[in-house]
Amino acid sequence: MRFGHYLEGTAVPEWRPKYVHYKGLKKQIKKVVNEVSSVSVGVDIEKKSILSKSITGDEDDIARMAEGSREVAAFEQMVLDQVAKVDGFLEEKVAEAEERMTTLRTQLEQFENPDNYDFADTKSHASQFATYVRDRVNYWVSGIKAKRLRGRDEQKLRLALSEFYRNLDLLKDYQILNFTAFQKIFKKYEKKTTLKVNTELRKKVETSDLSRDKTAEKLMKEVEAVFQKHLEGGNRAAAMKSLRLPKHVRTYRWPVFRLGLCLGICIPLAVVALIVASNRTEQYGDTWNSVFIMYRGLLLPVLFLFGFGVDVLVWKRFFINHVFIMQLSVRDNRSFHQIFEIASGLAVLWLLSVMAYIFSDDLSWFIPDIWNPLALFVAMLLWSFNPLHMMARSARWWSLKELGRVVRAPFKDVLFPDFWIADQLNSLVWMFMDIEYLICFYAVDRHNYADGSQPVCTSVKSGLRPLILILPAWFRFAQCLRRYRDTSAAFPHLVNAGKYSTSFFVVLLDSLHAHVHENTGDSWTGFRTAWVVAAVIGTCYTFSWDVKMDWGLLEKQEDGTRLWLRKNKSYADWSYCCAVVADFVLRWAWVMTMSPEVTNLIHSDVTKFLFIVGEIVRRIMWNVFRVENEHLNNCGAFRAVREVPLPFDLAWQSDHEFHSDPESSERTAKLSKRVASAISVGRALSAGGARRRAPRKQFSIDNVDGHGATMAEDEGEEEEEEEDVGAASPPARARAAAAAKKATSV
Repeated sequence: MRFGHYLEGTAVPEWRPKYVHYKGLKKQIKKVVNEVSSVSVGVDIEKKSILSKSITGDEDDIARMAEGSREVAAFEQMVLDQVAKVDGFLEEKVAEAEERMTTLRTQLEQFENPDNYDFADTKSHASQFATYVRDRVNYWVSGIKAKRLRGRDEQKLRLALSEFYRNLDLLKDYQILNFTAFQKIFKKYEKKTTLKVNTELRKKVETSDLSRDKTAEKLMKEVEAVFQKHLEGGNRAAAMKSLRLPKHVRTYRWPVFRLGLCLGICIPLAVVALIVASNRTEQYGDTWNSVFIMYRGLLLPVLFLFGFGVDVLVWKRFFINHVFIMQLSVRDNRSFHQIFEIASGLAVLWLLSVMAYIFSDDLSWFIPDIWNPLALFVAMLLWSFNPLHMMARSARWWSLKELGRVVRAPFKDVLFPDFWIADQLNSLVWMFMDIEYLICFYAVDRHNYADGSQPVCTSVKSGLRPLILILPAWFRFAQCLRRYRDTSAAFPHLVNAGKYSTSFFVVLLDSLHAHVHENTGDSWTGFRTAWVVAAVIGTCYTFSWDVKMDWGLLEKQEDGTRLWLRKNKSYADWSYCCAVVADFVLRWAWVMTMSPEVTNLIHSDVTKFLFIVGEIVRRIMWNVFRVENEHLNNCGAFRAVREVPLPFDLAWQSDHEFHSDPESSERTAKLSKRVASAISVGRALSAGGARRRAPRKQFSIDNVDGHGATMAEDEGEEEEEEEDVGAASPPARARAAAAAKKATSV
C-alpha cells in the first residue's frame, strides 16, 4: 500500500485537517521536477534555497528566491507551513492532555481517600432505645450507600482513564504518522528531483516537537501505572487488557461467507413465495389480509437493518467516525459486513416462515398455518433478548439500552444516540402498529373470524392504535423539552419540539375522521379537511428542518449571504441535491393516498406497505447526511474521544467529599426518606439526649454525594442543623455548631 493511502486510511477523522498535506507536497514536487527538467539550473537551485541564509527568511528573501526558482522556494515554504501547523496542533493537544492528567490525578487521590466513603461513627452512648435504633439504621444505610457510591465512582474513573489513554494513543500515532510523512516527502523529493533537501529544512523537521516531544508516551506510561495500582489491584495484564485496543486488522471472511450463503437462500425463496402467494390469494380467505399485515410488520426491521448496513458502508467509505458519534465501543462494534449478515439471517428466517404458511397444507402436522406469524414473532423476540454471548449480543444490548433511554426521555439527559434512535422510531411507527395488530389478532380477532364476527383490531375506538402512533413523536418531543431544560436554549430545542407536536394534531384528526367514518360511512368529513391542513403544515415544517438544521445546508456566511449547500462537505455536490429532491418527494408522498385511482390500483395494505418502505428509504438517506453533519461539527472542535464526567466535583477544594453527579443526590434523598420513619422517633425522644458529633472529613447520610443536604438556615431547627454540621461548607458548619450550642444551653 502506498503511504499516501495508508495516511488517509489511518488518520483520525476529526483531526484530518491538521495532518500533513501529503498530496499537496507531492504535487509541489512534480512542479519542481518540471522546473528542473525545463530550466538548466542544476545545483544552483539548491544553493539559492530560501533557507541558505536563514530558516525564517523574510518575504523579501522569498521574493528574490522566487525569481530564480519559484517552485523550490514554494516547496520549502510549504514544508515550513506544514511543520508549523502540525507542531501547533500537537502543542495544543499536549497541553490539554497534561491538564486532563492533572485532573485525573486529583480524582484518583479522592477515590483512594477513605474519608470520602466513611461515615460518622454512629455508636450511641444514649440510653434511649429509639436513638440506638436510629443510629443503627443510619449506619446500615450509610454502609450500603458508600459501597454503591464507590463502585459507581470506580466505573467512571475506569471509563475516563480508558478514554484518556485512547486519546494519548491517537496523539502518539499522530506524531509518528506526520513525522514519517515528512521523511517520505524528503526521500521522494531527492529521488524525483536529484537535488538534496536543504540541511536547515531537514533539521527544522527533526528538531521540531513532532519528533522530540515524548509527553504523550510518558503520560501513557503513567496512566498504565495508576490504572494498574488503583483499579486492577496491581494486575498489569488486566490493566493492559482494559486500556489497549487490539492492533490486529479485523478480517471479515466468515461474515462475508455467511452473508453470501444467506443471500443465496433468500433470493430463490423470495421468488417462489411471490409466485405462489400471488396465485393462492383467494385460497386463504379472510385471514389473508391479517396474515399479510402481521408478516409486513415483522419484515420492516429486516429491511431497516439492510438500510443501516448501507449507512455504515457509506460512513466507512467517506471516513465519517460514526463509532464515536454513536458512542459505540471502539473494541466491539459491528461493521457493515456483520450488519448485512444479521439482516440476511433474519430475512432467511422470515422467508422460511412465509413458506411454511404458504405450504401449510403439507406442514399442518408440524405447525398450523395460522400460528406461523406468531412463531416467527416469538423467534425474533428470543433473538433480541437472548442473554448469551452470541448472535451480536453487544449490538443487541446497546440497542435495548438506548431504547430504554428513549422511553425515559423526560427524566434522562439526552445524547446524540438517544435522539437518533428516537428519530428511527418515528419512521418505524408502522412496525409497532403491525405488531400491536399481531398481538390483538391472536387475542381477539382470531376468534371473531371463526365466529364470523366483525374484526376489531383495526378499529380506532379503543384508542390504543392512535396512542401507538403518537408515542415516537412524543419521545422526541420530550427529549427536546429535556434539552431545553438542560441548556435553556429556546432555539433550536423548543422550535424542534414544535415540529414534533404537529404529529399529535395529525394523528388526532386522522383518528377522529376514522371514528366518524366507522359510524357513519362518510368518506370525507370536517376532520378530514383539518387533517389535510395539519399534514401540510407538518410536512413543510419537517422538510425545512431536514434541509436546514439536520443536514446543515443553506449555510449562512459571515457576510450574511447563504450557500446553496455548505462550505465543508464529505460527499459530492450532486449527492446533496439529489437527497434534497428525494426527501421532498418522499415527505409529500402521503398526498397520493388521497387519490382514489392510486388507492384502488392495488390492494390498500400493499399500497400502505409501499409507502412505509418509502419512508424507511428516506430515513436511511437522512441518516447518511445527518451523521455526516454531526461528524463535521466534531471535526470543527477536533473532538476524537468522549469527555467522560468525573465523580468528584473539584470546585470545592476545601470539601473534596462533594460529588458532582446529580443522580446520586436524588437516590440519596430517596434512601433518607425510607429511614425517616425509623429515625423520627429517635429524634423526638433524644431532643435532650447526647449529641453525636460528625468528624470534619466525613459524610452524613443526607449528604453522601455532596448535594443531598440543604445547609441549615433557621437556628430554631435544632435537629436539621445537627445532621448537617459534618456535611456543609465551613461557614455553614460554624453557624450550625453555634445554633446547636445555643439550643443545648436552653
